Amino acid sequence: MKDFQGYNIASRDHIMSKMARQIKKAKNIGKRIHNFAAWQLGIDLKKLTCSIFSAKRYFNDLRRAKKEFRSPVELAPCLHDWYEMAGSSQNEYFWQDLFCAQYVHRLNPTEIYDVGSRLDGYITHVASFRRINLIDIRPLKCSIHNITYQQGDICNRTFPANADLKERFDLVSCLHTLEHIGLGRYGDDIRSEAYLEALKGLKDILRPKGKLLLSTPIGRKRVEFNSHRVFDGLELVETLKCIGFRIDSLYKVRLESSPQQIDSEALVELNKQEYSLITFILTGS
Repeated sequence: MKDFQGYNIASRDHIMSKMARQIKKAKNIGKRIHNFAAWQLGIDLKKLTCSIFSAKRYFNDLRRAKKEFRSPVELAPCLHDWYEMAGSSQNEYFWQDLFCAQYVHRLNPTEIYDVGSRLDGYITHVASFRRINLIDIRPLKCSIHNITYQQGDICNRTFPANADLKERFDLVSCLHTLEHIGLGRYGDDIRSEAYLEALKGLKDILRPKGKLLLSTPIGRKRVEFNSHRVFDGLELVETLKCIGFRIDSLYKVRLESSPQQIDSEALVELNKQEYSLITFILTGS
């Protein structure tokens, strides 16, 4: 079929589809370069660019400030803040941590145990209104009110028995942690099946009928070494069921608003995408 200008519509649609895929691929590459520069090298390319464009404005303001203030004016440039929002909420940690802390507040469990979740987010949210127990393979050098910390490895199969934690907690949380286990990023051993051991460890310390809050990436199955894994959503659901969890609800964590509840059928489409963060609310058997 041709349009009124004589172009082959099918061919044009194919070209447009190919261009869209190439643009998406270029954006993903750019995002990875930015993340690597910011997280591993300490170079935030976005802030660097904003700072360069802000330099002229800064020096114009500096001349005015020297005329305006009688006290000494010293240099302490903050160049990129002109471009910032009133606080940072456009990231998945913000919405995930807020959503899960609010869930804990509503549920009001007797005892909570967390494995490796973000200290300056979910953990401190919860600690603001109740006590929470935390295990992490990394050290924590400070003492924080309402947080009981223990350094350890949830993959150690003797851990629950040795620590007297077996079937003790009515709520266990593990947010944005499972995908890192077994990749050596935080000093743990490199083992492909380590995440299965972690899930079994979570089940061991959960009381019967207790709740597990679990967040992890879903999408095209792969390992981005040594950053994280991306799980096949359907495979992970079956694994959770085999270990002894019941799926209560699923939520897709978004970048600009509260997590959206989805059904298990949505995982079919999410598996075709590169990355989606999913929060599982599970019940132990």
